[in-house]
Amino acid sequence: MATVGKNNRQQERREQEAIRSRSESGLRRRVRVEILKTMRDMAKKFETDGDLGVDQVFQDHEKRSFELIGSYQKRVAELAGRRTAEEIDKVKKKLNDEFQREVQDYLQNDGSKNIQKVTNTTRKQVRNIIATGQLDNLSSYEIRKRIEQLSVQFSLARSAMIARTEIGIAYSKGSYAAAKTSGVSMKKEWVSAPGENAREFHQDLDGEQLEMEEYFNDGFSQLLYPRDPNANPESIINCRCAVVYVTED
Repeated sequence: MATVGKNNRQQERREQEAIRSRSESGLRRRVRVEILKTMRDMAKKFETDGDLGVDQVFQDHEKRSFELIGSYQKRVAELAGRRTAEEIDKVKKKLNDEFQREVQDYLQNDGSKNIQKVTNTTRKQVRNIIATGQLDNLSSYEIRKRIEQLSVQFSLARSAMIARTEIGIAYSKGSYAAAKTSGVSMKKEWVSAPGENAREFHQDLDGEQLEMEEYFNDGFSQLLYPRDPNANPESIINCRCAVVYVTED
């Protein structure tokens, strides 16, 4: 068996991580600004219009988030797909219609569901702050100030997790879709991130080879590839693993 591409297993994993990291930094900045703006707008609207004002702001936030995160999901999935396609076939270097259908299905289904979860978490956070403030008998103005104060740390932590998770999922999906639709007979091999911060149950998968349609089992989820969007959060969040594709010599 021969690994697709010029890199060895860990070199390939590191290169994929570096590519994802560049996209993560841009999305992280933009998501943080979006969450910060939304929470502060919600705070102002709650002071003047109550719960109805919060819901109005959330609807705008949801629309902007779909446009923002969705654009990154599409871009990264196609970037990963092109890179994988070129490694598999350096002559054609093209993504076929079947690949485009796979990515479109991901964007409309799993990608959209993930964005919905992201926006709902922001709304839930604000709702919890409001409810706690009301239990503490705070005025609308005091609740507004509390939301504004907590928005800084919340937006910082959430934006980092959202960017890493969504970029990681999109990259994995694009790469897998390109390999799956290439027409080349291959297997996939799990490559675990090294070090003490890596999940032990993902390190146990290191080197395991499966047919393209088979699932890796990490004890929490069945995964077609690292960061499979249908897996449980325990298997996805902050995962730095990769797959490489192997062909017959």
